[in-house]
Amino acid sequence: MNTEHIKSYLSFHIGEETFAAHVNYVRSIKEMVEITKIPDSPDYLLGVINLHGQVLPVIDARVKLNMTRKEDIKDSTIVVFEININKKQMLLGAVVDAVDEVFEAEGNQIKNPLDLGNYYRSDFIKGLVEKDNKFIIILDVNKIFSTKDLINLKESSEAYAENTTPEETEKENEKNAENDTPAEEASAEDTRIEDTPKNSNETHQAEETDNNKQTEEQVEAAKEDEEDEAEEAGDNDEIDLTGADDEADSQAETNRDENADKTENNTQS
Repeated sequence: MNTEHIKSYLSFHIGEETFAAHVNYVRSIKEMVEITKIPDSPDYLLGVINLHGQVLPVIDARVKLNMTRKEDIKDSTIVVFEININKKQMLLGAVVDAVDEVFEAEGNQIKNPLDLGNYYRSDFIKGLVEKDNKFIIILDVNKIFSTKDLINLKESSEAYAENTTPEETEKENEKNAENDTPAEEASAEDTRIEDTPKNSNETHQAEETDNNKQTEEQVEAAKEDEEDEAEEAGDNDEIDLTGADDEADSQAETNRDENADKTENNTQS
């Protein structure tokens, strides 16, 4: 996956830190759902969930980043990343405390990670960017996992899928569908019960759902903008190359005319 032209990042919170990843690595953002644990799996693998009929491994980003594990994750969010494994794309869910926003950063705004590598593994970190008087840690998503890690996750997910019946898969899909309430439905429900006092947890969950949906829309919009910029840059390169070819042809024609004149003069002499 080539992200050299990408300037947009999705930021998210884990503990007291704010991290970010290229939007091109972000497939979707999901509310927390029930995660099925897999026996004898790595400590950072929380388990798997059913994502539109596909078994999705879900990891604890805190553990992978050498942070304190959070026991209660019901209010957390799952960011679905698309990463490379042996030149193939693999989907992977990562549990984060909350997503923040999509922001842009030029290459010269990304600073060296200083000595953060003494705490977080330096090969995970692409750099730091300062925003609103705070530093955001830019992660290199592809480097968080070794090839061995990804193969283990893939094998664990496939083994779970082989041992899951179609009936169990259908039930899991129904359960996830119930947890994924579209923002417009939540808004309509709020309008109908406007005069009814709300439970604070329900209000917070509705706000998180709306925020996640808006952020996911921002991610998709940022991807489209970057793709348009990349295509435009490619078109400009093609135009420049065409101009260079025309100039080269003109110079070659001039050289031929000069050589012909010299030949004619030599003949006359």
